[in-house]
Amino acid sequence: MPDIDDHAPLLWNDHGRIWFVWGMNKFNAGYPFQYITSDDNGATWSPVKFPHFPEPVGGYSAQPITSAFRDRAGNILIASDAIGPESVLWKSTDNGATWFDTGGRTGGRHTVFVEMRDGRLLGFGGKSSDIEGHMPRSVSDDGGKTWKISRTPFCMLGGNQRPSLIRLASGRLFFAGDLQTDKGFTPPDIKDKGVWVAISDNDGGTWKIRKLPGTQRHELPKHAADMGGDTIGYSVARQTPNGVIHLIATMTEPCLHYEFNEEWILSGSDEIDNASEEALMRNNAARVAGIREYIEKVPGGTVHYSGGIADDGRFLFHGPLRWLGPDGEVLHDATYHLGQLKGTETHYRPSGTLSWKREYKTPALFEWTTYWPDGGIRTRSTWRDLHGEGKAVLFDRMTGTEVFSINMQDGVVRSLKGDPGEN
Repeated sequence: MPDIDDHAPLLWNDHGRIWFVWGMNKFNAGYPFQYITSDDNGATWSPVKFPHFPEPVGGYSAQPITSAFRDRAGNILIASDAIGPESVLWKSTDNGATWFDTGGRTGGRHTVFVEMRDGRLLGFGGKSSDIEGHMPRSVSDDGGKTWKISRTPFCMLGGNQRPSLIRLASGRLFFAGDLQTDKGFTPPDIKDKGVWVAISDNDGGTWKIRKLPGTQRHELPKHAADMGGDTIGYSVARQTPNGVIHLIATMTEPCLHYEFNEEWILSGSDEIDNASEEALMRNNAARVAGIREYIEKVPGGTVHYSGGIADDGRFLFHGPLRWLGPDGEVLHDATYHLGQLKGTETHYRPSGTLSWKREYKTPALFEWTTYWPDGGIRTRSTWRDLHGEGKAVLFDRMTGTEVFSINMQDGVVRSLKGDPGEN
């Protein structure tokens, strides 16, 4: 939206229909949320839709959380922040034609929700509130009109923190969050710091909790010092059809994507917990079986790629990947080996001219060259783990001579020379 703080995105797969929901947190006269939908995996999207409320609603902050789901009656429920340390569920009984405020407010901001096995609604968290230093638990037996608040075994949360809660295909609940607040506080019964993941067989009555390895400190040094432990920041969790749980972490440099399954949490083994970061990030796949070609429709064309299931259980790209435009023209061309880019990756303008290319010396190290529309080299730089490394050069469009350069170390500019001018 022009001149508006688009905020707090939520992506939800509603049995094949993709909802993209977001808020305008600083626009006080706006809606609690607005959304677009796609029925073709994001190739095309509906116009922006604003929720129609036939009746007045209570106080809210236009920040959707991560929870959107259908209850057992087929009603749609979307969570957002309320006023202060509270959250609210918005409900539609007619597939989004009309919406209403369920009425109640939970015991925490950024509350994450699921429907319980008996039809009650369950919310955890999420931040800016506590019961004896612990995160609140909110339960409603009347569809969100009222909530009963109690204590969880988890630490309360603060700024730059949001837990994750989802129902797994097994019927268990999965939950994740930080072991300390943004200020480094932990209640007396929590003796560790960092990140935890948990599984419950009884709708949150008891939990099997395990510390997550390979986590990182907050990206800002002061925040990292205050917390005194690693974080997953504003987190999001989802489970894919093959059973793998995916956890996305933010507020670290870089943001991280974790993959694990229920058995890893339930086993309690420490075999991997003490592994080095290098070992955790190493690609252990040695071969890919059942390789086949796939074609997907995307905005403005199709993507053709090859892949299969590797011996570590993951689906990996393996072979060529090509993005074709509406008339079959090549827009992007790359080659993957065991899920990692190799060789030369090229990207073309719609006119057919080369826009840029990356030449991979290793999966983590590449030289990146960009081109002017007339074919001359515009820039050349080297990148390691997506951080600039060494000399990066800008060339004049007319003469091809070097006009500006910088030297980088691990993404930090150490020196510069020349003047970029109008280039």
